[in-house]
Amino acid sequence: MSWDQDLEEVRRQYAAEPGAPLPVATTRPFDPALLPLPIVAHDMVPADPGEIGFDAQGRPVAATSGSSSFAWEWRADGSVLERAQLPLGPRVQLIRRDAIVSVDLSGRRESVQRITWDGDVAVRADEAVRWEGGGTDVARRAFTGRDGTVQQVRRVHANAEGDFEAGLTAAARLFPVEVHWTATGPLVWPGLDAARALVEPLTEALDRAFRDAAAESAIEDPFLLHVVTPVRGPALPPTAYLAGAAWRAQRGDTAARNLWQGVERGLVAELSVKDRLDTDALRACALLSVQHPEAWDMLAEVQLRLAKRLEPGAGRLAVVDASHGADALSGHTGGADVDAFRRALGGPVSVEPVQAAMTDRDALAALLDASGLDAQLAYDVAEEGLALVPGDGRSHFGAPALLPPGEAWPDGHTFLAAIDLTEAGRGTGWLLFFADLDRFEWMDHNRPGTTIRVFACAEPVVADGPCIGSRALAFRPLLQLPSWYTAREELGLDDAQDEAYSELCDRMIDQWPEGWHWFGGLYTGIQSDPPEPAGTVLLLHLDDDDELNFMYGDGGSIQFRIPPAALSAGDWSKVTAVGCSS
Repeated sequence: MSWDQDLEEVRRQYAAEPGAPLPVATTRPFDPALLPLPIVAHDMVPADPGEIGFDAQGRPVAATSGSSSFAWEWRADGSVLERAQLPLGPRVQLIRRDAIVSVDLSGRRESVQRITWDGDVAVRADEAVRWEGGGTDVARRAFTGRDGTVQQVRRVHANAEGDFEAGLTAAARLFPVEVHWTATGPLVWPGLDAARALVEPLTEALDRAFRDAAAESAIEDPFLLHVVTPVRGPALPPTAYLAGAAWRAQRGDTAARNLWQGVERGLVAELSVKDRLDTDALRACALLSVQHPEAWDMLAEVQLRLAKRLEPGAGRLAVVDASHGADALSGHTGGADVDAFRRALGGPVSVEPVQAAMTDRDALAALLDASGLDAQLAYDVAEEGLALVPGDGRSHFGAPALLPPGEAWPDGHTFLAAIDLTEAGRGTGWLLFFADLDRFEWMDHNRPGTTIRVFACAEPVVADGPCIGSRALAFRPLLQLPSWYTAREELGLDDAQDEAYSELCDRMIDQWPEGWHWFGGLYTGIQSDPPEPAGTVLLLHLDDDDELNFMYGDGGSIQFRIPPAALSAGDWSKVTAVGCSS
């Protein structure tokens, strides 16, 4: 099957200005089952309250759901063109009965879906998603109730294989198991009193579900349950990480941080409870997750009550975190239980060999060898990154803003950072970093009119414009090993080596200075994705920082990257900015 024609059409429509909205004859409360896009084809099923507008023929032509909006154009050939404004930016889709193509994220991400029908119900969607330097293959399967309507969708995804056609073939071999969506009916805020009545029954159901999931896990001698808000989708139901004694023995007094790093090694279990909740509990989850101020208050009450129910006692801890936090103890309110828990963790694992390995390649080689790994990695793979720490140098975040002499302020942009390359020991001159933080979505290139700009000059001048918070900088050189999730394959590690390597990388990351801002090096972000675009190297990594008043997504970061050949040639037009969010 060829997707070229439909993709070209959607690309054109994405770049074009939308037409005038179509007239609406009637409206109804928002219900995703009434949309032109089948439930099974949604990457994220919209569920917030809103309304759908229908034309005189009864076809949906416009809708709102929370902060998202949709418009549909019905075409003579039976297809539907959708334009959507979503929290992450605009999306355009061409919807046909058996195939759907989509472009979003500033035109950087494209997808193709093949839809399978059982009568009038779309029961499976096989999807190939591609972006510059990467992609994923996805399968979703719909399950219907006795009345023939879709009641649940399950999902699975895998690393991309080849082009769109190869990806669709790969997706068709996948077996969806993860619960992606469960029907709750149209969501209409029921009022504060009715919502308050849902809090205690839902808390009881979540408490029971997490206890059952923990009891069935393979974690021996559990000591910490960290309940977190899901990265994607509604706030309820939450997920959790359960850590056991083996994780504590390896991590010492840092055992309450970054529990996700222990999942692949079997030292921490990730607990999902969606399958353990009945229809009433799932509907309560959906209602209390909507974008409504009263819902936020009731969500906070559920979290508070759940924390009290799950609390196991001295030396063990249960934390219910309102975010997807990395540190369980920072999400806890404190008290004697936390003090007892800290004492139970024991003393810190010795960090002296790790600290030495971060500044000396011979020390890193010795540490690799002691971990059963190839010592040569210290010389062939490890790279030096410059941690950007508070200092008194000319390089700085935020004000004063700098520009090359005669250069106009890029429209809508905020000044991020000025790096004196001489001060950094990376050449001469300056690099100046800007971004339009309101419009930057996920990836963009350094060209006039785009959402990111990087300027190079011998000596900049002070300029007037919006800036993030101000901080003078110093450069702290530290050795780094690649810690992204494909490093195992790239380095040819077996299972035992992979576990030792991951543990070593974790211990090194634990010793990084606060802030996690970098100039150069191998860090790629909180999701541990491989470098993107592929084959580029890091210029600047700017992480979420309250003191700088800098935030991207949910505790995320923005990286400025460049191909090595362009870096050597000083061709800054090849810089790409990539966002990463938790």
